[in-house]
Amino acid sequence: VKPQNVVLARGLRAKLTDFGMSRLATTSDGTMSFHPSVPPGSPHYVAPEVLRKVYTTQADMWSTGVIAYMLLTGSPPFAAEHDSAVLEEIRMGRVHYGSRFRRLSIPAQSFLRRLLHPNPAERLTAAKALEHKWIQENCPKRGAVVDAAMLPTLRSFAGSKGFQRAALCVMAWQLSPEEQAP
Repeated sequence: VKPQNVVLARGLRAKLTDFGMSRLATTSDGTMSFHPSVPPGSPHYVAPEVLRKVYTTQADMWSTGVIAYMLLTGSPPFAAEHDSAVLEEIRMGRVHYGSRFRRLSIPAQSFLRRLLHPNPAERLTAAKALEHKWIQENCPKRGAVVDAAMLPTLRSFAGSKGFQRAALCVMAWQLSPEEQAP
């Protein structure tokens, strides 16, 4: 899972796209799930267990944690500059909790730490993530109405290229509460 593969559908529902690196697998309870067949080409989103080639759907929760970290802080959770160094930090379970992370609320920090736990057995499951205090306090309940005036802006953002999207995230991060639209 990586941000480029998350699109907004009607009603601002997030949907995943591009399952080209996936294969269908049956879990022990008979349900179906997708697993990457090879480590994906975007190193920041690869879970430590994927690099060890023994993984479950919990690897997707790691990727979700990386995306959430980047959305909330405006930077990746790894301090390395090159792909090989990023992969080594991931392999070692080293997440960079810098100054932007420390400015987040305690529940937001807890949410990110639980998603980015190097041990998949200790990582939040999808169900537990939805029950987490930070999600419960900050995410609209099902059926919540989103102002239609926001849709063009959100669609424009979703269509932005990587650098432009990153720049917009940085600018949004810098806004004071008074500068933010109601």
